[in-house]
Amino acid sequence: MTFVHNESVAALTDRHPNRFIPFAGADIMQGSSALAALEHWVVERGFRGLSLRPFMIGRPDTDRAYSPFYAKCVELGIPLSIHTSANWTRTRASDLGHPRHIDEVACHFPELTILMSHAGYPWVLEACLVAWKHPNVYLELGAHRPKYFAAGAGWEALMLFGQTTIRDKVVYGTGAFLINRPYVQLCDEMRALPITSDVLEAWLWRNAARILNLTVGHDADPT
Repeated sequence: MTFVHNESVAALTDRHPNRFIPFAGADIMQGSSALAALEHWVVERGFRGLSLRPFMIGRPDTDRAYSPFYAKCVELGIPLSIHTSANWTRTRASDLGHPRHIDEVACHFPELTILMSHAGYPWVLEACLVAWKHPNVYLELGAHRPKYFAAGAGWEALMLFGQTTIRDKVVYGTGAFLINRPYVQLCDEMRALPITSDVLEAWLWRNAARILNLTVGHDADPT
């Protein structure tokens, strides 16, 4: 299922082409028709990735229904953003978002670029180790308050490994609309973290630019 219709995303991107990079949603249970739609949005409409949320359909990332979509992402050369975290519904188990499912997927699809959306929280150590293990697996930190990353709220592994072994495997997007906080406030919280400026640059934009093959000038402002 798609939480936000691709047509709505396309309309927003068309109005603001320099501000948004669209990812498509897909109903994997629709099979070949959904695969054809994904190819349409990427090839003909310029979408740059696929976004999936396993807890919404009650099937873990390892379910066979996902496999054709993983293969299609590899074929099209686009990244996959996939919900990897607890969820707040009362009808789906949070285990559907455990990073161990990503570990298995990456073993079978090593060429697939995977963004673990929401960074596997609360299983952050496991998520960091999966990203460390697989060259094309990354942590995405959106929809979390950055001020808690250094506050003993379960993010210790991120603060350690995110500045060392996986510093090039972490990306941040505010997800401000999900947590009802101004994006400027969330960016200020990122800048206040006890991390070096080069790590902050990597998390805020350099890593994402590399994943999406974006050309970014050396003097660009990461804010």
